[in-house]
Amino acid sequence: DLLDRAMKSPSTILSRYRKPLLLLASCTLVAANLASLYGYLNVVKDWSVADPASYPTHGAITFFFATLILLILLARARLREGIERLRSSPLNNRFVIAFGILFVALAIRIAFYHANRDETIGQFSIGGIPFSDARSWNDLAIDIAEGKGMTGSWSARRPFYPIFLALFYTWFGYSLTLAKLINVISGALALVFVYLIGEKVFHRVVGIFAAAVLMLSSGFMYFDLILVTETVALLFSVLAVYLLLLGLDSKKFLLFFVAGILFAFSNLTQSVTLLALPGFMICITYLLREKKHKATRGLKAAAAFGLGVFLILTPWLIRQKSVHGILAISDNVAECFYAATSPELRNWSGAVDQEAAEKQLIGTKARCDYFMGRAIGNIRENPSFFIQN
Repeated sequence: DLLDRAMKSPSTILSRYRKPLLLLASCTLVAANLASLYGYLNVVKDWSVADPASYPTHGAITFFFATLILLILLARARLREGIERLRSSPLNNRFVIAFGILFVALAIRIAFYHANRDETIGQFSIGGIPFSDARSWNDLAIDIAEGKGMTGSWSARRPFYPIFLALFYTWFGYSLTLAKLINVISGALALVFVYLIGEKVFHRVVGIFAAAVLMLSSGFMYFDLILVTETVALLFSVLAVYLLLLGLDSKKFLLFFVAGILFAFSNLTQSVTLLALPGFMICITYLLREKKHKATRGLKAAAAFGLGVFLILTPWLIRQKSVHGILAISDNVAECFYAATSPELRNWSGAVDQEAAEKQLIGTKARCDYFMGRAIGNIRENPSFFIQN
């Protein structure tokens, strides 16, 4: 309201210097855009994972959106006219906008990949070659493609990302370029579903804005260049959420079932949303409740979602129990849980491996049992810390 009054009052600076301010905002917008693109094409070498603020585009992106807001404030009348024209335009179409987001996201990411494919990025890529976790995921994918299955020290890790890579290695042969481009395409596709979710839940403008923020996110761009699980997990996660929203609209149980399958695949890639499973099922039940039939329809839809999750996760959990003696999606769940419950550690670090070596823990089961026991002990001693952490 204050801004609105200020714009209308002839005595305000905004009103007096409207044209020069508009010109300044436009020039700043162009400059911020160029700064962002420059940052994308000149990634800082040996960028520290622990300090993402050192990445060059954060300030430019913030400046870009701040200037965009100023531009909107200064050119509201013309903006309204433009919006009215767009409403009747053939471009105002969900699929046209989705394709546009995909095209722009791919163009930016491919340019970023081309400029930085041989860079050293954190501890996961040395001169463009996978290292640390990235190397282990890649080695697993090669073993699977060669018919050896999941072998070696990471044979009890969550399996879907190496299996996903192996599908392509089997048909096209091993290629680092191919593996990185899979991440690039997965990241671009994820942005399309971020837009569709924002549009469906809120408004088309919100969806475009959300996709744009991620499109310009340095952290998101960084994960596209290394062979780790986050990008593919995000794609399956947002696709699952979008299918859930379609299911809530159409009330088709098949959509809930497929969403459950995709949710499970996402957690077999990177297990970050598994604890949200009960929340998803409660929301489905609540949102589909009907007065006449009480919660029958909602319960059936939630059961369909849960069945999809169950059918995908159960075979893997049985395999983990029979091969390694653990009932967990990944063998590092226990040590991450232990670190998160420890006031001294707070999150996983090399100190966890050091402790395992000092205790001479041999084998996956011994290591998991030890760290799970320590985690439960930490919670008993200080139950509030884990929640705070």
